[in-house]
Amino acid sequence: MKQASTSTFSSIEHSILHGLRLEWESVLSYAPIPVQRSMAIPIFSLKNSEKSLAHWDASRREISFSRTFVLNYPWDAVKEVLIHEIAHQYASEVIKAHNETPHGPAFYKACHVFKANPEASGSYKPLTDRLTDNDDVSEQDRIMVKVKKLLALGNSMNRHEAESAMAKAHVLIRKYNIDLFERDGERNFLSVYLGEPALRYNREDYRLAHLLMEHYFVYGIWVPAYVKTKGKMGRVFEITGTSENVKIASYVHDFIRHHMDAAWESYNKGKNLNRSRKTDFSSGLVQGFQDRLNNGKKAQNPLEMSMAQIRWYLVKIDPKLSDYTSYKYPRIHNIQQSARAYDPNVTNAGKDIGKKLILNKAVEKHHEGRVLPLPVWRD
Repeated sequence: MKQASTSTFSSIEHSILHGLRLEWESVLSYAPIPVQRSMAIPIFSLKNSEKSLAHWDASRREISFSRTFVLNYPWDAVKEVLIHEIAHQYASEVIKAHNETPHGPAFYKACHVFKANPEASGSYKPLTDRLTDNDDVSEQDRIMVKVKKLLALGNSMNRHEAESAMAKAHVLIRKYNIDLFERDGERNFLSVYLGEPALRYNREDYRLAHLLMEHYFVYGIWVPAYVKTKGKMGRVFEITGTSENVKIASYVHDFIRHHMDAAWESYNKGKNLNRSRKTDFSSGLVQGFQDRLNNGKKAQNPLEMSMAQIRWYLVKIDPKLSDYTSYKYPRIHNIQQSARAYDPNVTNAGKDIGKKLILNKAVEKHHEGRVLPLPVWRD
């Protein structure tokens, strides 16, 4: 395997350090005004540390990151650790917690101010590793194991078997969340980015975000995030939920995004339609798949629903998730999209494909994302 040149790594590392500085400023901009005025930007550095993900050095006013960590993990994992270190900086420089342990009361107070994960540093597993770790699967979460087995049947060339498997998978996903709601136990929520941060998004991206929130039991919000390729701050869609719900929603997002491109390439062959028409087609595909999921919900006989299911359908939102996201995102605003002209024929072509799209199981690869299967839509 060829190694990148020193100049290439220097360029990548310079971009990462610039991104850390911009993310620091972005995190502070969402803090209360008195907190913003009390903080000064620190020095950022990368070090060959294998013992910790990052470290706040009060004497040097420096936040250093493990070079291995920032070069090999997604940006949402890096940002989680950055916010943890900002809390250390605040506890040290503002609260003046000089006689406490690093993770003492002042630090936990700082974590509350910045909505930081108090464990996200040192030898703590990065976000990506926690998402793929199955060591803590509970008996109730084993429902999701059955979901994955059903999604594997989505590869079947027998149309009715594949459609039946997808329908059963969604029933089990709903059962998993009804059981969570009924048990009313503790939840461990986590937040991850879907896709790469970008400066702008298209109509299909917002439609897909809405679909995930409506059908896959996650809370979603567009958050500021550094765009490495542009060297400036943009946005990315971040979802929050239980580990299993986040895994499923992340997979559905990647699956549909992959099939948008594959289906569009096939549809546009010989037509040479522009990017606006791709948005029409892709938006239609998402709408078609959403219509399919809505019809699947309607197919359930209300007389066969348990009282637990009825109570859950009346509430719709996990109150614990609602409380957590209210704490994590205290200030939010809506993004308004202007209406634009679209081609109904292209949109309907995409919608027809979306209605036939069948989810099937992908092969997961540690750290490197997923190897997505070939498109599957049945006539």
